[in-house]
Formats: sequence, C-alpha cells, structure tokens
Amino acid sequence: MATLPELLKMLVENNGSDLHIATQTPPQIRVHGHLQRLQLPELTPAETKNLVYSVLTDSQKKRFEESLELDFSFGIMGLARFRCNVFNQRGAVGAVERGVVLDGHVGTKVPLATAGTQRFSSHRPRLLLTSEPKRCFHPVR
Repeated sequence: MATLPELLKMLVENNGSDLHIATQTPPQIRVHGHLQRLQLPELTPAETKNLVYSVLTDSQKKRFEESLELDFSFGIMGLARFRCNVFNQRGAVGAVERGVVLDGHVGTKVPLATAGTQRFSSHRPRLLLTSEPKRCFHPVR
C-alpha cells in the first residue's frame, strides 16, 4: 500500500488538484476536473483510516472521532502544502486533500500587484481580500 506522501507526490506529478481517499475504491486524483483512478488496489476501511491518521495530531484525531469531520492543513517538506477534509462515509474514514497552489511548477510565485489592485489601493482605506488560484501549490521549506 502506498503512503499518503507517495499519493500526494503522484497528485503533484500528474498536475492534479485533489486526492480522494475512500474505501472499496483505489485512490483517485482530480485532473482538469475529472477523477482518475490510480493504478493501485482498492482501499479497505483500515487502510483509509491509516492513511488519513498518518498526518493527524492526537488532538486532531480526538476532534475527528468526536465530530466525524475535520478540516485542517499540512505540508510535506519539499513537495507542497495541502488542505484536507476528513469525513465519515458509510461508516469508514474518507478524505479529500487539495493542493494549496499548483500551476504545473511547484514553487512558482504568483504576482500579487496588478494594475487593478494598484488603482484600488490608491483610494481611501478599504478591505482588500486576495486569493490564489485553487490549482497552485506552495512549496514547503
């Protein structure tokens, strides 16, 4: 069985946006909006739990077991950062991990200042909320 870091590396190498972990199916990655099964065996409930729990702290495990859902983020050194949603599906642990920033090149910087934000910032004080594209990864150093 592949480890979660190995599966996430496959996600990044295939320019995927999400990794789906569920029982009775192989791990799947979303590439350009379409789910693709990885060439791996179907996961058992014990395997999905082990994969997901491998990145949880003790307090996160406790919160998940109390509420049966958990949102958190984590990073893998030299690979990327990920947001994760853990849930209970059909009595088993499931999860979806999403890369925080991916544009085909891990570590590419996204330019923040554009003409629009420069014009906006030259006016009276306002709240400016910025966001990055959903398909880009930040490297973890």
